[in-house]
Amino acid sequence: LLITTTIISVRIVAISEPQKPTVETTSISIQEGTSVTIACSIQGASGEELHWRRADDQYMSFDASDENGILTISNVKVFDAAEYICYTYDRMTGERIDSEPVNLVVTPSDEERTEEDLFGEDRERPQPEPDQEPEPEPERELPLEPAVEPKPTIEKSTVTVDQGETITLKCSIPVRDSETILHWRRADGQSMGWHITETDGTLTIENIQPSDAGAYICSAEDTETYEIVDSEPAHITVLPLTQQPSTFSISLNTYIY
Repeated sequence: LLITTTIISVRIVAISEPQKPTVETTSISIQEGTSVTIACSIQGASGEELHWRRADDQYMSFDASDENGILTISNVKVFDAAEYICYTYDRMTGERIDSEPVNLVVTPSDEERTEEDLFGEDRERPQPEPDQEPEPEPERELPLEPAVEPKPTIEKSTVTVDQGETITLKCSIPVRDSETILHWRRADGQSMGWHITETDGTLTIENIQPSDAGAYICSAEDTETYEIVDSEPAHITVLPLTQQPSTFSISLNTYIY
């Protein structure tokens, strides 16, 4: 009598649904020139990477810092008024998970009053006495047109790299002063992942993935005038690794009587 028994072992892995980051409040009003702190967390989770971004994908202020889910903006300006979103990435899929937006409202500080502020548009201004000659109006200085920032240049406009490798893109401008800073961003407006860093015009992508492929732009920003000049895009192509077929274990036991 010949009996053959086949035993197939199947391993089942339970994957929990990623949690959404939560914020303490969804609206904050603050006076221009003060500081603000916004906190974000994930309940019951530890070690998660939490970051902040503007909902309109504009660059955050030079005075903004983002650390461990806490966004701090010192010396807030009217330019900082926007919606801010806390986000993390799903460790299994790499997809971004956003919190509810936090609306930051900035009240402008008092500025120098004009004649309209003092007397109103419809009220009469004080008239000089008949024997008194009117005082000459002070000459108004014409605003100077801001100097046009030079266009940033990138060393390589096209880069092809294998998945998993590390690449570096460098950006520079011919003439640079202390008020000019360099930033990188994706041309499609998507946020760059936690494995992408930029320092003084140098963009580094570690363990590059196919999702990182695309066009990247370097921008020069004048911190005094907020003028931004973009470079030509640099295109990154990522060659994916060869997919290995999925396997499972099969235990075959044969009994011969």
